[in-house]
Amino acid sequence: RPFGIRELREFQGAIAVRLSPARLGAGVRELGTDGYAERELRLAASGLPANGVSMGIAARGLEVSGRGFSPHRSAALDLGFRVRTGPALEIGAVVEGVLGEVPGDPLGRRRRTALGAARTLGLRFRVVLEVQHRERRPLAGVIGLAWRPRDALTVRAGVREEPSAVAGGFEVAAGAVRVQVSALHVDPLGTTIRVGIGTGR
Repeated sequence: RPFGIRELREFQGAIAVRLSPARLGAGVRELGTDGYAERELRLAASGLPANGVSMGIAARGLEVSGRGFSPHRSAALDLGFRVRTGPALEIGAVVEGVLGEVPGDPLGRRRRTALGAARTLGLRFRVVLEVQHRERRPLAGVIGLAWRPRDALTVRAGVREEPSAVAGGFEVAAGAVRVQVSALHVDPLGTTIRVGIGTGR
C-alpha cells in the first residue's frame, strides 16, 4: 500500500544468475489499483570488460492500463556502469530510457540520469552520495548511510531531494536468506512500508 493509500498496491520480484564473468537477471513490477495499473518486465545483463569496471544493460517492457482507455505498451532501454577505484570506493552511473519510451512520457522529460559514489569506512559503515537529473528539473541530491553493528544486521537511512523523501530500515541475514524492512516518507503523499525477502549468495 504505497503512501498508505488502501486502494494502491505494489509488488516486485526478481532473480539473478551469475555466469562468470557475466550476470543475467529478470524482474517484474506492478503498481496500481483495480482501475489503473502500471506493469513492467525487466531483462538485464552485466559484465566485466576490464578489471574493476562493470557495465550493464536493462531492457524494459512497459504497460499502462485502466478503466476507460486502451492499454498503452512500450519498451525502453537503460544503461549503467560501475568502477571500483579501490577496495573501499565505487563510482557508478545510470541513464534511463536511452532508447524507447516510457508510457506517459513520449518526449523523455522524466528520463533520469544519476551519478553516484559509495565509500566504505572501516568494517561497519558505508556512505552513498548521488546526484540525479531529470529534464527541466534542478539537480537533486541523495545521501544514504549504512551501519552494520553485527554481521547479520544492517541498519540504513537516507534522504533525497526532488521529491523530498526520508527513508530508513534494516536487513537481517540468516545464512543465505535476507529479510529487509524499510519505510519511505514522501511529503505530502505519506509513508510507504516495504518488506522484502531474498535468498542466494
